[in-house]
Amino acid sequence: MRLLRLFALTLAATTVAVAVDRTPSAAGATAQTATTVFPGDTWQRVADPTRIGWRKPWLDSVQVRLSNMTTSAMVVVEHGKIVYSYGDLTAQSYLASVRKSLLSMLYGIEIARHHIDTSKTLAQLGINDVGGLLPSERQATIQDLLGARSGVYHEASYPGDFLAEAPPRGSQKHGTYQLYSNWDFNVLGTIFEQETTRNIYDALEQELARPINMQDFRRDLQKKEGDSARSIHPAYPVFLTTRDMARIGLLMLNHGAWAHKQIVPRDWVEASTHIITPVAQLHPSRIRRNRAGYGYLWWVLDGPWNAGPYEGAYSGFGAVGQFITVIPKLDIVVAHKTIPGNGRSVSEEQYFDVLDRVIAARTGALPRPKPPLMAPYDVLITNARIVDGSGAPAYSGDVAITGRQIARVSTTHIPRDSALRVIDANGHVVAPGFIDMHAHLEPLLNMPDAKSAAMQGVTLALGGPDGGGPWPFGAYLDSADRAGLGINVAYLTGHNTIRREVMGTANRAPTAAELARMTQMVGLAMHEGAFGLSTGLRYIPGFYSKTDEVVALSKAAADSGGIYTSHLREEGLGLLEGVGEALEIGRQAHIPVVLTHHKAIGQQMWGKSVVTLHMVDSARAAGTDVMIDQYPYTASSTGLDVLVPPWALEGGHAELQKRLQNPVLKDSITRGVVEYLLNDRGGGDVRRVQFANVAWDHSLDGKTLYDWAVKRGIQPTPQQTAPLVLEGVVNGGASMVFHVIDEGDVRRIMAHPMTMIGSDGRLSRPGEGVPHPRNYGTFPRVLGEYVRVQHVLTLEQAVHKMTEMPAKRLGLTNRGCLRAGCFADIAVFDPATIADKGTFTQPHQYPVGIDWVIVNGTPVVAEGKFNDARPGRVVRHTPPRR
Repeated sequence: MRLLRLFALTLAATTVAVAVDRTPSAAGATAQTATTVFPGDTWQRVADPTRIGWRKPWLDSVQVRLSNMTTSAMVVVEHGKIVYSYGDLTAQSYLASVRKSLLSMLYGIEIARHHIDTSKTLAQLGINDVGGLLPSERQATIQDLLGARSGVYHEASYPGDFLAEAPPRGSQKHGTYQLYSNWDFNVLGTIFEQETTRNIYDALEQELARPINMQDFRRDLQKKEGDSARSIHPAYPVFLTTRDMARIGLLMLNHGAWAHKQIVPRDWVEASTHIITPVAQLHPSRIRRNRAGYGYLWWVLDGPWNAGPYEGAYSGFGAVGQFITVIPKLDIVVAHKTIPGNGRSVSEEQYFDVLDRVIAARTGALPRPKPPLMAPYDVLITNARIVDGSGAPAYSGDVAITGRQIARVSTTHIPRDSALRVIDANGHVVAPGFIDMHAHLEPLLNMPDAKSAAMQGVTLALGGPDGGGPWPFGAYLDSADRAGLGINVAYLTGHNTIRREVMGTANRAPTAAELARMTQMVGLAMHEGAFGLSTGLRYIPGFYSKTDEVVALSKAAADSGGIYTSHLREEGLGLLEGVGEALEIGRQAHIPVVLTHHKAIGQQMWGKSVVTLHMVDSARAAGTDVMIDQYPYTASSTGLDVLVPPWALEGGHAELQKRLQNPVLKDSITRGVVEYLLNDRGGGDVRRVQFANVAWDHSLDGKTLYDWAVKRGIQPTPQQTAPLVLEGVVNGGASMVFHVIDEGDVRRIMAHPMTMIGSDGRLSRPGEGVPHPRNYGTFPRVLGEYVRVQHVLTLEQAVHKMTEMPAKRLGLTNRGCLRAGCFADIAVFDPATIADKGTFTQPHQYPVGIDWVIVNGTPVVAEGKFNDARPGRVVRHTPPRR
């Protein structure tokens, strides 16, 4: 039988008795000889606390401290009498999460009446929510919810907890993993009303407010609220005054009894304020250095702080600065309130600083924690050569991590015993984790470890490029978040995806209704977390869109603070026109632009990066916010379809096949393929056209169009191999590598101050095709070949292009950086050895020289070895407030 069910049976047999004198606790607290006074309509006050042993200097210290904070009111009660007060004790305001501790008391009452069975599961209770709970989540019990151990990480109707740091949904068995979540608490409100058939506020008034003679309780102020689009379970805000908060504390201090009546069952008071989750086991890990573990909706002093006067103490904590603390050893209750608004807030740390002074005023000494104390940091990286991502010169120092964040960066030595884990960088570079501005994450749900990216030092990858973002957008992001990711991912919403959803592959302009629907879809994706709009205007169906269509959709993205990234309409002979169109879209839509995987395709265009970079500089000077991303290779990779005239692909491969049955159309299409082989992706030599992954004939993987022609006995010229290209496309296409980029353009573009690094790589694993080596080596190649060997960039410039620069483009202020408060996304590498190892014939090789890769504070690569940790998260764009 469940633990709380036993409590209920015990409580039913409890004889109601009130002990006016304090009773020694099982922990050995000394008995209190003073008689507790229960306030009636008003509180009794001690006129001069110093006459009963309170120390004036410390009380003065409390007064000074409060006056320098944004505290609205605080009261200290000893033996039921007010010994100290500050501010207006009669002001009504929201209690924030202290409401949950009140709900715990109501649960104890109804459990004793057998109205609530805490062993019931959410499935048995019929509890579900927006979007549906997972079957495993519905096995959580009421008892799990009370202890914040449900394993349900659904979005709550009322934000304000640690949900952003929750593990993937469905990854934790109920009852095994504590995480403070408003969803748990709001659902407890729903269950309370369902099981007792009582309104939660009526119960609060009848069971607590009236019996303990609350002076200021107002039923009219108590109203549920929340966003029903997020969750069907509303929050139940509670409004009380500070002096009525103190009555709640006094009731708990007296084991649930008030005067001569047991209000809250005594056994429940003890059970709910007993540590269910020790502070050392709390999540997220950064709060393990706080003072309290968790009970049933109460925070219980634990670890080093469950000692001396704090032994057996517990609190209700609420955001902004709402606190009720019960200190049994001293027979003291403290209630503290900060009325929300105008930036007012008192942190838990500030509150405990005041509380320590209150105790010193009573005992004559500040309370001290008992050893051993937990080390202040989780991870310490020492002996580091720090390259912080800003472009500033490298310097020597140490980096300390607590939880998911960098806690300290120091140029002086941080003691090794100050961290639970020490990583000796041995003088190697410690930098922010790399941000991949152009990543093909399509296999993510099948490769959630993202090993091919993580081994490069990538800690955040931007997916959805080239117009190909997922749809439905929000649902996909939710699925990715539940997958358990090795790295962080973010997404763009794709123009091609949206256009195909609305118009198929029609080669025409959209109707007004179709454009309106596409605009609405862009807006919805932005609301659901997209960082902007991507286009692939060389691909189908994006090729069929006109500039004004893209401008209209880009404006929708711009309205939510998004960016525009463009695979240009042409990167070969039409390159200059393609760049010009992207710049015009940025100008008209007033949206930041990224010319993605910028390059010049085909020998006739080699060197034209001089012109395109001048266009970028001119546009920037004229007010268009344009940047570039690039991969460091002289070969591109895309589908075989890119060698076919786009007009021939309208309606898909089936329609192409029909057109090829028409001799006139076939001749026109074939001539178009020959033109692309001569002057575009073919580079004038079919040896430059390499197969990467051919589903219909894997014997071609790694081979070239030249090899296929020889195998077929065909003369290997563009004219003779064009029919082979069409055959391959009709068979289903293939992933290709095209060796058609000039090294001089690669270096020139890379050196431009507005260029970031993006792999254009697809998540890969050994044994699957012969993909572009960029999938494994982009970032190490920049640091090895173009920093150490060719000196195109300095180390600091390269790291800047991989970290802070892309983070700022995405509007992320706490990633891509190496300073206190930034997410602990970190790469540690040896600048003397870092290098890519993959080749175009043997691409499945991980790079060398990367020692550690840390994602959200957790190593995914340790001492050069991948460990399959899954600390990654989906990073969602938040539209700016207007």
